[in-house]
Amino acid sequence: MSKKEKIENEELENQETNEQEEIIAKLKNDYEAKSEEAAKNYEALQRLMAEFDNYKKRSARERESLYNSLVGDIILDFLEIIDNLDKAIESAEESSFKKGIELIRKQFIDTLKKYNVEEIKALNETFDPNYHESINHVDDDQYGEQEVIEVFRKGYKLGDKVIRYAMVKVAN
Repeated sequence: MSKKEKIENEELENQETNEQEEIIAKLKNDYEAKSEEAAKNYEALQRLMAEFDNYKKRSARERESLYNSLVGDIILDFLEIIDNLDKAIESAEESSFKKGIELIRKQFIDTLKKYNVEEIKALNETFDPNYHESINHVDDDQYGEQEVIEVFRKGYKLGDKVIRYAMVKVAN
């Protein structure tokens, strides 16, 4: 092989090497760009998944809140019936009629308990504005500080939500 042919071969090899290096550099750049794009898409997907998860949780809370609000409104109407049954029981003399009213009242209360409605304890408890509404106040040394001494109307709560405050008389 002549010197000229060797030079031409070397040039050809250098040219092929340069072309291969260019192709490799271009592929590296493409790979880095695609990797960066994939990372951005992955981050966007993670944010979207988190937002969707928050949306589901928020929707569930809103549905539960709406449900509890509607149930609370309906239960308020039934509480007035229970109040009237209590008045009938207080005014009735001992008879089978009174026992019948007591059984009906008990059935109402048991049904409300099934739906997580419970009476707020008030009598002889410490006054708590989160559960009690004071409509009368007396100073009397025979009672403790902020003690509820009389209940004018029973209060009820649905789960942790008060649907009707207990109307009470508070001492001291």
